[in-house]
Amino acid sequence: MLAPLLLLVQAVASPQYPATEVLAGFTGLFSDTSSIEAVQAAATRDEWVSFTPAQDSSLGRVLDFASGEIVTRTFHRTIQGRLIEALVTRHGNKVGCRVYDFEATNPIGDELLIAWAGAPPTGRTPLPDVLQSLIWTPGHPFTADRVQISFVPNTSLANVTGLRGVAMAALSSNESSQ
Repeated sequence: MLAPLLLLVQAVASPQYPATEVLAGFTGLFSDTSSIEAVQAAATRDEWVSFTPAQDSSLGRVLDFASGEIVTRTFHRTIQGRLIEALVTRHGNKVGCRVYDFEATNPIGDELLIAWAGAPPTGRTPLPDVLQSLIWTPGHPFTADRVQISFVPNTSLANVTGLRGVAMAALSSNESSQ
């Protein structure tokens, strides 16, 4: 009798990360990276809210390190009770789309990411103490050239840039986006 009660308490005390819902938010927002306008239309459709991040926030610090990129918009949205932040960038003819859950404490599992993408990754960054990433090029299932899903632990040296938690990125090269 006590064992089922303990399992229930553990489930309530540590809710499972809503990876499927967060990935769906990313997929919806960045399903068409053919232009800045397409991404902004998706943000409006999916009820992302445009905002200006505080300079000392995680997203504010990430923006400070966006070398050479022009940030066109920043958004946020609550997904399953979690604050998810996003930014859209332009660098030359490339449209970049990034989604962050700065409070995530664990990576999204490889099996779930592979099932979500419908294909194994074409690359990975296996630096568990700094950055763990799965990379798809071309960026299946998007119109993007590259999709990268990363996890940066709270103890990583990358934290000085504001980067921590789950980070998702899609990047497209489009002559029309200049």
